Amino acid sequence: MFHVKPFLMLDGLLPGQGRFGLYEQLRDGRLIVMEKHSEQAHGILQTFISDGTSAAIEARYASLPAIAAESDYGDLDRNIVVLDTETTGFSFNHDELTQIAAARMDQGRIVDWFITFVNPGKPIPEDVAYLTDIHDEDVADAPHPSDALSDLVKFVGDAKIVAHNAEFDRTFTTRHPSGYPLLENTWIDSLDLARIALPRLKSHRLLDLVKAFGAPLSTHRTGHEEQPATEQGNLNDEVEQQEATASSWRLSERCLCRSCAR
Repeated sequence: MFHVKPFLMLDGLLPGQGRFGLYEQLRDGRLIVMEKHSEQAHGILQTFISDGTSAAIEARYASLPAIAAESDYGDLDRNIVVLDTETTGFSFNHDELTQIAAARMDQGRIVDWFITFVNPGKPIPEDVAYLTDIHDEDVADAPHPSDALSDLVKFVGDAKIVAHNAEFDRTFTTRHPSGYPLLENTWIDSLDLARIALPRLKSHRLLDLVKAFGAPLSTHRTGHEEQPATEQGNLNDEVEQQEATASSWRLSERCLCRSCAR
């Protein structure tokens, strides 16, 4: 498991802050900054909302990030682990893990991290390496799935697990005996939750939710003009990916807990 505090410091963040911590900083004397960006953010959000949506609902959607940052959802806001995995492909029978990233959340704040590459015991296909920016040399000295999952189980404990398209992550993390304890955890799919809570959005892909609500933007895909990613850069991507899923989770919580208008 990598210790990620140094990478968070490079991004100006520490455990206990996260992107939602930004709203707390704004409340402490930088409200003008949020007001300056609110009109632009609302304009971006409108491009992701279905045609024919009333102005009142558009305004409601636009208010969600700030409201979610200040809300408390009781048990759904405590002992949460947001999980994301990368694999050699989509086959549950033939493919294997290449990376696991998890963030522990408490009341909307990220308080701890678990990030590790995983040696899949087989070459990573070129097209998958291009999409994930994870290459054979990255995983050569990484723990094998059984060991990585054993460490993940210890990190997760009895927490509720949130993942976007959770069935994928749940299947890959419980294929080996060392991951079986995760079958006893409560799993929450932020993709399903977003579809229920935000029905007026055109898409509920994580990347589109991130863009629509101004959450941290991160992707493993690299352009040909970019330099090969360093290990540090790859881990920073995972940090932002977890913050994006966490953002989606709390936005959807806000809609469901307050019966957001459809």
